[in-house]
Amino acid sequence: MDLSKFIRHVEEEGLDVFNIIVHQNDHLIGQKDWKEPKRLDIRSGTKSFTATAVGFAVEEGMFSLEDYVADVFSQDMPEHISENMRKMQLKHLLTMTMGFEQEELMGSQRPWMREHVKDWVKYSLSRTVIYEPGDKFLYNNIGPYLLGVLIQRRAGQTLCGYLKPRLFDKIGIENPEFVEHCPLGYEMGNSGLCLDVYEFSKLGKLYLHDGVWNGERVLPEGWVKKASSPYSYTIMKSSLPGYDIANDNVIGATYGYFFWIGPWGKWYYACGANDQLCVVVPDKHAVITAVGHVMQHGDRTIHLIAKDIIPDLP
Repeated sequence: MDLSKFIRHVEEEGLDVFNIIVHQNDHLIGQKDWKEPKRLDIRSGTKSFTATAVGFAVEEGMFSLEDYVADVFSQDMPEHISENMRKMQLKHLLTMTMGFEQEELMGSQRPWMREHVKDWVKYSLSRTVIYEPGDKFLYNNIGPYLLGVLIQRRAGQTLCGYLKPRLFDKIGIENPEFVEHCPLGYEMGNSGLCLDVYEFSKLGKLYLHDGVWNGERVLPEGWVKKASSPYSYTIMKSSLPGYDIANDNVIGATYGYFFWIGPWGKWYYACGANDQLCVVVPDKHAVITAVGHVMQHGDRTIHLIAKDIIPDLP
């Protein structure tokens, strides 16, 4: 596939994309390496792996998405629990509709927290919930963090250890590594998984094939459809003048189970800070994966993928 248009725009805008690969029908049809592929923290791309772990946990009866947060974290709840907190269910953690007043556990906040907060679970559950859960989208790291903690507690092992036989071994990702832990020792479900661009693409290819890998069902049947369906309408604004993602028909405005949903549900993607992207395009039987360290605001890489690559897929 000719990627020259995408490459030209990346270089004209000075975007620090390291690698991009395009697979279609399981064949590598496009590739550009500005740097040699190597593992890096895929940041919030980790969330999509946490969502996958949730799929396994639900299938195994570890918990239900209808369970109430106040029940499964009863030992961590503050003495006085608000009515909105009592209404919060695990499904709200998975769709960023918890109802919290503000973003929490974000990258810029965590250095301060590491110095001043010992128990991030209790801290998260003490935050103010001003909206009824399910009513409002707010991108927030509390959801994936708590779901990761819940799985680690109930499985009695790390998140990576839980996923290894169920996911990583099945799709050929050897010795994956989580590099971020909270002060309690839990692997962070929101960030810290280190993969290279080829390893990251394998999650997309697994989802493209409805959870089947080399003829073997890996993900629970029906999970891919659930994870890639829109549950909440995102209302976010980038730093670009006049740009409102809520009305953006280029990259979409809805959210699934820790996956962003493209326009009209035609494609969906895992997304980490500084443009770690794994885009699944079912109608074209394609997966587009990019990693880098893009510091420009405005989600430039996913916009260029949406404009320069997806429409030109054969």
